[in-house]
Amino acid sequence: MPIVYAYRTDDSTILEVASGGAFNDFARAFFQEHPEHAVVYGAAFTSEFDIRTQPAYSYLECAAFRGSKYAQCDYTESIKSVTEHLKEGYYVMYSGVPCQIFALRSFLEKNAVPMDKLILIDVICHGMPRKKIWDDYKRKIEQEYSGKLMEFSFRYKKTKSKEPVVRAKFDNGKVVIDSHLLRSYFDLYFTYLPLRSSCYSCKFSNMKRIGDITIGDFWGIEDLIPEFPSDKGVSEIIVNSDKGKHAVLSLIQLNPNATAKEYCGDGYIQYQHNLMKPTEKPNNLNEFWEDYKENGFGFILRKYAKYTFAGKVEFYLKKMLRYTGLRTLLAKIRR
Repeated sequence: MPIVYAYRTDDSTILEVASGGAFNDFARAFFQEHPEHAVVYGAAFTSEFDIRTQPAYSYLECAAFRGSKYAQCDYTESIKSVTEHLKEGYYVMYSGVPCQIFALRSFLEKNAVPMDKLILIDVICHGMPRKKIWDDYKRKIEQEYSGKLMEFSFRYKKTKSKEPVVRAKFDNGKVVIDSHLLRSYFDLYFTYLPLRSSCYSCKFSNMKRIGDITIGDFWGIEDLIPEFPSDKGVSEIIVNSDKGKHAVLSLIQLNPNATAKEYCGDGYIQYQHNLMKPTEKPNNLNEFWEDYKENGFGFILRKYAKYTFAGKVEFYLKKMLRYTGLRTLLAKIRR
């Protein structure tokens, strides 16, 4: 049974990061341990708000990696870059979803590239939406708010909401937080209809992890470790190798203001569907893509993401529950 930790970064950082901030603090500890010839790779937005795996040569540069990215990430260039850095003797930390980690590891093994200075972090993944869905969404919100996208967060925490919300900033100065339109992408994503077809048969959706470390949200923390501080998010860290164990010990030692606790047992798995099996293929998948092809993005938002008047009413009712904390309370009662 792997070693598992609950982890929450310090209070001064928790609002800046997704979940409990484990990857952010792994990067910080990595640069503290290797102050020279070190590089960390993570998913970041480009100037056009595409998502690409990019290198950071200092902890400050890792700020670009903060926040979850629920869209397809281009990692192809990073494989060549990692290869060059390892050959040059760099210490490398690389994060990505499991299929990306597998591709990188396979390439390095095939080309006999030394991996003793490489640590791999795989992120628990529900599935990767096709890029054209994200592109259409960007185009729609830019048209709706009459500006070019300048900042975007899928899980913005600096509100009175008890759950993270979506935030966008545009070049006309407009800042939009938790609107029905912004939320529509999430609503569509969690139908699991926009995913790549391979995601429904993902061979990495199990406990045979491909990285040295696995990270994700520690869902069920309130039941499994009720004394653990869970406000604003907790990370789940699964240790899969000796290198991963060393990285976690360094993380805990070098971030004394964070909170970490080992969890004994396998109860956490029941809260992480994709540690057991792939995301199920929806029954109406073919209908969805036919509708998208024939009628466009606006139509599928209305039909599948409830971007309608009735959906707007439902959105604002749920928003009220999020900001009062009643939604979280009701979820606990249902469990």
